Amino acid sequence: MTEPAEPLRKFGVIDFSHSDPLASFLSSRYEVRRAHPSKILEMVKSGELDLGMVSLVSYLENREALRLVEGPTIHSLSGTISTLLVSSGNPMGTPMKIAVTSHTRTTEFYLDQIMRKLGIRTELIHCDFTEAQDLLEKADYALVIGDEALRAFNSGCRILLDIGRQFSVNFGLPPVYAVTVTATDVKSLPEIDITNLDDAVEKHASNMVSESSKRVGVSIQLMERYFTNICYSFTDEVRNTIGFVGRAIH
Repeated sequence: MTEPAEPLRKFGVIDFSHSDPLASFLSSRYEVRRAHPSKILEMVKSGELDLGMVSLVSYLENREALRLVEGPTIHSLSGTISTLLVSSGNPMGTPMKIAVTSHTRTTEFYLDQIMRKLGIRTELIHCDFTEAQDLLEKADYALVIGDEALRAFNSGCRILLDIGRQFSVNFGLPPVYAVTVTATDVKSLPEIDITNLDDAVEKHASNMVSESSKRVGVSIQLMERYFTNICYSFTDEVRNTIGFVGRAIH
């Protein structure tokens, strides 16, 4: 009699377009669930998910309950194009009032580090809005991330900084946005094959460009550029950024 197959492990993936190729790649190995990173954090801690991708800062703030897994990450080698400081037309200056979406803890950390390095005083105004135009009604400047940042390229607002690129320039590290975690009381998990993960996911990216661009509402060319900039492998450089951020917030 054939033994019943072991049920697929549940893997939470962030519901932004940067995860589209990764989710496609993982779907043959896991039961993939897509959600906002804060929701994934809750589901991992409660045991509803075996593994999940959460923001780097959220992981570092919850290290007692979470264990880092050397699995998929969301990072870029320099420019990200989905972490943007924008304005309605104003150039950079000091001081700056910046409206910040409440969904961007890690990018907010990078912004703070950049502004300190540049000697620019900032006042952050936290909002529940996510779109650039809504944020810019609250302040002269706005920090937008994810798919809303991609749409900002068509919004007519002025793009001042690619936060990912500027962080890389200032600190010589890749900006890491999300990491894979499990609950600390999970005793064993199947090995995650991260060998050539970026190469494996790249094949899925080329198949998903058209679908992702239509859903987000941006050009195929912009989505292709975005997928090219996003990296998923856990590398020594990623480990160095995790250490940098960990030392800064504790």
